[in-house]
Amino acid sequence: MNMTSVVCSAILCAGLLGTGYFAVNNYSMRHNLVEVKGVAEKKVKSDVCVMTVQLQSIADDPKTVSQNCDRDKEKLLVALKNGGLQDHEISNVNRVYYKRDKYKDGKSTGEEEYHINESLSLNIGDFAKVERLRHVVAQLIAQEGIWVNIDVHYSLTDLNLFKGDLLKDAARNAKKAAMDFIEPFDVEVGDMVYLKQGLIEEQPAYDGDSGYWRVGRTPEIILRVVVHAGFLHKHRCIANGK
Repeated sequence: MNMTSVVCSAILCAGLLGTGYFAVNNYSMRHNLVEVKGVAEKKVKSDVCVMTVQLQSIADDPKTVSQNCDRDKEKLLVALKNGGLQDHEISNVNRVYYKRDKYKDGKSTGEEEYHINESLSLNIGDFAKVERLRHVVAQLIAQEGIWVNIDVHYSLTDLNLFKGDLLKDAARNAKKAAMDFIEPFDVEVGDMVYLKQGLIEEQPAYDGDSGYWRVGRTPEIILRVVVHAGFLHKHRCIANGK
């Protein structure tokens, strides 16, 4: 597993910018505490992929739009099953009807058109199958001219597998941030007196810088957590018994 840790600190004392040492000294003398943020990130392999495949149909009346959607859905399911999709991997099917005004050259024509958006949620553990399914859908779009959109989301079934190591890294980074911050003030960092965990975030990983899964999205996830930590401190002359 590839892992990277990122150190980041943010001082929580009010009024630090522009007042420098005195603001820190006053705060420290009153509370005997240094408060910082620690950030940690890990890139891990996901174990599940949720593909959302969405169809859209448009027609001038409700009956036709429903028939068109049923027809396109049948073609889509045939293509997906030819790509290896199993019935048990279809976790949810959702169909939304709505109507809206027709427009031409930016102006309403006074007529209405009917829309159906139907989405299928697919839970897939075989990531090679994800690529096959994307390929067969692309072929279907080219051959049939139907409107299909695919969104791919990689995730973890159990974040707790990585939570312990992630929090240790964040706490270690928080202490380093505290040490780096108070170094110029002839002060030493003491014991940690509290550690508050923020939410663990999942972020997609990419091979490149484009930000689009179609050109570099990987089945990896970047886990990120921010902790708030407080450390006792003392001046070095006191710490050394002088």
